[in-house]
Amino acid sequence: MSLALLLAWFVLDRALYWLYPIAYILCSLAFTSLFVIANDCGHYSFLKSRRVMSFVGHACMTPLFYPFYAWKYSHDAHHKYTNQLRRSESDVYFDNAWLPETIGEYESERNTAPILATLYRYSRIVLPLASIAHLIGYHYHPAIFRTDHRRKVKFSYHVAPNIPCYRLREANAALQASPYGNMLRQFPLTLRYLYTQWKRCHLWNARNEQYIDFNSIRRNPLGRE
Repeated sequence: MSLALLLAWFVLDRALYWLYPIAYILCSLAFTSLFVIANDCGHYSFLKSRRVMSFVGHACMTPLFYPFYAWKYSHDAHHKYTNQLRRSESDVYFDNAWLPETIGEYESERNTAPILATLYRYSRIVLPLASIAHLIGYHYHPAIFRTDHRRKVKFSYHVAPNIPCYRLREANAALQASPYGNMLRQFPLTLRYLYTQWKRCHLWNARNEQYIDFNSIRRNPLGRE
């Protein structure tokens, strides 16, 4: 991270305009490293002292203009409520990373709020729009910040398996040898796979419990909810 920032600073300081794109990439990698450290601090898994981890988490998130506690609590809920489509109206925190638009909701919006439906459709295709809407709605919304929130759940989470101290390879081997081994689904993560998800996963079909794309509604009316 330090080397990436040093090289980026050198390029920007010397006004080497033709190297600016590389400097932007290096800065992005460095900021991503800060976010990874803050993520581990939010999980209380980076150091032994929670007080120190809270300080480090704030220090890492501040350059990113991202509230550390908002991430810590909302990310806790993301792990706790993974794949739960519905939630209580009183729940401020929920799995906002998996809250898909259902077919019924989308078709209702097309009739009552066509502009909103159009924005949703384009946000599934133009990626920055979806990210901006997600940040505003689920990370920066004033209703998220409440004084009575406390951390109440501890869980495992996704990290880079190559980090030796996490011993994730040993944990994966233990899972495969357990009675739940036949339930594991593992496959290589490729750019082609990510592209396929981006093209196909637009709306949630609650009847079949699977994603469909927008065009499938017109091609297969019987597949609607």
